Amino acid sequence: MDGYQAAKNFLHDNPGEVARLYMIERWELSQIQQYPQNQLGFELQLTDGQLKTLLGAHSIKKNLGGEALIIKSRLGSRLTNWDCLVLVDNVLLDNIDVEKSCRRKNPNAPPKSKRNIDYIDLSFRFGSLTQPEKFRSFQRLLFYTRSHFESCFESGRWAPDSRGLYARNADLQADLTNLSNMHNKVSHALTEFRAK
Repeated sequence: MDGYQAAKNFLHDNPGEVARLYMIERWELSQIQQYPQNQLGFELQLTDGQLKTLLGAHSIKKNLGGEALIIKSRLGSRLTNWDCLVLVDNVLLDNIDVEKSCRRKNPNAPPKSKRNIDYIDLSFRFGSLTQPEKFRSFQRLLFYTRSHFESCFESGRWAPDSRGLYARNADLQADLTNLSNMHNKVSHALTEFRAK
Protein backbone atom coordinates (compact mmCIF):
# COMPACT_ATOMS: atom_id res chain seq x y z
CA MET A 1 0.00 0.00 0.00
CA ASP A 2 1.43 3.41 -0.95
CA GLY A 3 1.76 6.31 1.50
CA TYR A 4 -1.23 8.20 0.12
CA GLN A 5 -3.58 5.23 0.46
CA ALA A 6 -2.23 4.46 3.95
CA ALA A 7 -2.88 8.08 4.96
CA LYS A 8 -6.37 7.94 3.45
CA ASN A 9 -7.15 4.75 5.39
CA PHE A 10 -5.72 6.20 8.60
CA LEU A 11 -7.85 9.35 8.30
CA HIS A 12 -10.93 7.31 7.44
CA ASP A 13 -10.45 5.16 10.55
CA ASN A 14 -9.46 7.99 12.93
CA PRO A 15 -11.16 11.26 11.86
CA GLY A 16 -12.11 12.29 15.41
CA GLU A 17 -8.62 11.80 16.77
CA VAL A 18 -6.99 13.65 13.87
CA ALA A 19 -9.55 16.48 14.19
CA ARG A 20 -8.77 16.72 17.90
CA LEU A 21 -5.04 16.94 17.34
CA TYR A 22 -5.18 19.34 14.40
CA MET A 23 -8.02 21.64 15.38
CA ILE A 24 -8.25 21.46 19.18
CA GLU A 25 -4.65 20.78 20.20
CA ARG A 26 -3.46 22.89 17.23
CA TRP A 27 -0.84 20.49 15.96
CA GLU A 28 1.08 21.48 12.85
CA LEU A 29 0.88 19.41 9.65
CA SER A 30 4.36 17.98 10.32
CA GLN A 31 3.16 16.64 13.68
CA ILE A 32 0.09 15.09 12.05
CA GLN A 33 2.41 13.44 9.49
CA GLN A 34 4.37 11.75 12.30
CA TYR A 35 1.38 10.76 14.47
CA PRO A 36 0.63 7.39 12.79
CA GLN A 37 4.24 6.33 13.31
CA ASN A 38 3.58 6.17 17.05
CA GLN A 39 0.27 4.38 16.51
CA LEU A 40 0.87 2.14 13.48
CA GLY A 41 4.61 2.19 12.84
CA PHE A 42 4.59 4.33 9.67
CA GLU A 43 4.78 8.02 8.83
CA LEU A 44 2.31 9.53 6.36
CA GLN A 45 5.02 11.00 4.07
CA LEU A 46 2.72 13.31 2.14
CA THR A 47 3.21 16.85 0.95
CA ASP A 48 1.42 19.51 2.98
CA GLY A 49 -0.94 20.01 0.04
CA GLN A 50 -1.84 16.30 -0.12
CA LEU A 51 -2.41 16.16 3.62
CA LYS A 52 -4.58 19.31 3.60
CA THR A 53 -6.65 17.80 0.76
CA LEU A 54 -7.20 14.60 2.75
CA LEU A 55 -8.02 16.53 5.91
CA GLY A 56 -10.45 18.72 3.96
CA ALA A 57 -12.20 15.62 2.60
CA HIS A 58 -13.03 14.80 6.24
CA SER A 59 -14.05 18.43 7.02
CA ILE A 60 -10.94 18.87 9.15
CA LYS A 61 -9.92 22.47 8.45
CA LYS A 62 -8.33 25.13 10.61
CA ASN A 63 -9.04 28.05 8.30
CA LEU A 64 -12.41 29.47 7.45
CA GLY A 65 -13.46 29.95 3.87
CA GLY A 66 -16.84 31.37 2.97
CA GLU A 67 -18.05 30.38 6.45
CA ALA A 68 -16.53 33.54 7.92
CA LEU A 69 -18.67 35.80 5.71
CA ILE A 70 -21.80 33.72 6.42
CA ILE A 71 -21.20 34.00 10.17
CA LYS A 72 -20.44 37.72 9.99
CA SER A 73 -23.55 38.41 7.89
CA ARG A 74 -25.73 36.61 10.46
CA LEU A 75 -24.16 38.00 13.62
CA GLY A 76 -22.87 41.40 12.53
CA SER A 77 -21.55 43.32 15.53
CA ARG A 78 -22.73 40.57 17.88
CA LEU A 79 -19.68 38.60 16.76
CA THR A 80 -17.45 40.54 19.14
CA ASN A 81 -20.02 40.61 21.98
CA TRP A 82 -19.64 36.90 22.78
CA ASP A 83 -23.38 36.45 23.32
CA CYS A 84 -23.49 33.74 20.66
CA LEU A 85 -21.29 30.67 20.28
CA VAL A 86 -20.52 29.51 16.75
CA LEU A 87 -19.60 25.93 15.91
CA VAL A 88 -18.40 24.78 12.50
CA ASP A 89 -18.50 21.02 12.01
CA ASN A 90 -18.99 20.64 15.78
CA VAL A 91 -15.89 22.65 16.74
CA LEU A 92 -16.29 25.90 18.66
CA LEU A 93 -14.84 28.85 16.76
CA ASP A 94 -13.00 31.74 18.29
CA ASN A 95 -15.11 34.77 17.34
CA ILE A 96 -11.93 36.86 17.15
CA ASP A 97 -10.55 34.47 14.50
CA VAL A 98 -13.82 34.77 12.55
CA GLU A 99 -13.52 38.56 12.64
CA LYS A 100 -9.90 38.40 11.42
CA SER A 101 -10.85 35.98 8.66
CA CYS A 102 -13.62 38.33 7.50
CA ARG A 103 -11.12 41.17 7.16
CA ARG A 104 -9.03 39.03 4.79
CA LYS A 105 -12.00 38.04 2.61
CA ASN A 106 -13.53 39.96 -0.26
CA PRO A 107 -16.81 41.27 1.20
CA ASN A 108 -18.39 41.17 -2.27
CA ALA A 109 -17.66 37.46 -2.77
CA PRO A 110 -20.76 35.29 -2.53
CA PRO A 111 -20.65 33.54 0.87
CA LYS A 112 -20.77 29.77 0.51
CA SER A 113 -19.94 26.81 2.67
CA LYS A 114 -20.06 23.05 2.55
CA ARG A 115 -19.51 22.87 6.29
CA ASN A 116 -22.19 22.70 8.97
CA ILE A 117 -22.55 25.95 10.96
CA ASP A 118 -24.41 25.98 14.29
CA TYR A 119 -25.27 29.05 16.35
CA ILE A 120 -25.96 28.93 20.08
CA ASP A 121 -27.51 32.15 21.34
CA LEU A 122 -26.66 32.94 24.94
CA SER A 123 -28.70 35.02 27.35
CA PHE A 124 -25.53 36.63 28.66
CA ARG A 125 -22.22 37.99 27.39
CA PHE A 126 -19.50 35.31 27.71
CA GLY A 127 -16.67 37.84 27.77
CA SER A 128 -14.14 35.60 29.50
CA LEU A 129 -13.80 33.68 26.23
CA THR A 130 -11.79 36.61 24.87
CA GLN A 131 -8.93 35.26 27.00
CA PRO A 132 -7.12 32.70 24.81
CA GLU A 133 -6.45 30.10 27.53
CA LYS A 134 -10.02 30.16 28.82
CA PHE A 135 -11.31 29.90 25.27
CA ARG A 136 -9.07 26.90 24.50
CA SER A 137 -10.10 25.16 27.76
CA PHE A 138 -13.77 25.72 26.98
CA GLN A 139 -13.28 24.59 23.37
CA ARG A 140 -11.60 21.39 24.62
CA LEU A 141 -14.37 20.77 27.13
CA LEU A 142 -17.05 21.04 24.44
CA PHE A 143 -15.09 18.84 22.02
CA TYR A 144 -14.39 16.09 24.59
CA THR A 145 -17.96 16.19 25.90
CA ARG A 146 -19.37 15.82 22.38
CA SER A 147 -16.93 13.01 21.59
CA HIS A 148 -17.82 11.16 24.78
CA PHE A 149 -21.57 11.49 24.24
CA GLU A 150 -21.24 10.40 20.60
CA SER A 151 -19.28 7.29 21.57
CA CYS A 152 -21.87 6.47 24.24
CA PHE A 153 -24.75 6.87 21.79
CA GLU A 154 -22.94 4.87 19.10
CA SER A 155 -22.11 2.02 21.47
CA GLY A 156 -25.51 2.14 23.13
CA ARG A 157 -24.05 2.34 26.63
CA TRP A 158 -22.82 4.95 29.04
CA ALA A 159 -19.29 4.65 30.36
CA PRO A 160 -17.01 6.85 32.40
CA ASP A 161 -14.65 9.02 30.41
CA SER A 162 -11.05 8.10 31.18
CA ARG A 163 -10.08 11.66 30.37
CA GLY A 164 -11.87 12.85 33.53
CA LEU A 165 -10.38 15.32 35.96
CA TYR A 166 -8.09 12.88 37.75
CA ALA A 167 -6.77 11.21 34.58
CA ARG A 168 -5.30 14.50 33.33
CA ASN A 169 -2.05 16.30 33.95
CA ALA A 170 -1.84 19.00 36.62
CA ASP A 171 -2.32 21.89 34.16
CA LEU A 172 -5.50 20.40 32.71
CA GLN A 173 -6.78 19.56 36.19
CA ALA A 174 -6.40 23.21 37.15
CA ASP A 175 -8.05 24.33 33.90
CA LEU A 176 -10.99 21.98 34.43
CA THR A 177 -11.38 23.10 38.03
CA ASN A 178 -11.39 26.75 36.90
CA LEU A 179 -13.83 25.94 34.10
CA SER A 180 -16.10 24.10 36.55
CA ASN A 181 -16.01 27.08 38.90
CA MET A 182 -16.82 29.41 35.99
CA HIS A 183 -19.72 27.12 35.00
CA ASN A 184 -21.05 27.20 38.55
CA LYS A 185 -20.84 31.01 38.63
CA VAL A 186 -22.63 31.28 35.27
CA SER A 187 -25.33 28.84 36.42
CA HIS A 188 -25.79 30.78 39.66
CA ALA A 189 -25.95 34.10 37.79
CA LEU A 190 -28.53 32.73 35.36
CA THR A 191 -30.61 31.44 38.27
CA GLU A 192 -30.48 34.90 39.88
CA PHE A 193 -31.34 36.53 36.54
CA ARG A 194 -34.34 34.26 36.00
CA ALA A 195 -35.59 34.86 39.55
CA LYS A 196 -35.88 38.62 38.90
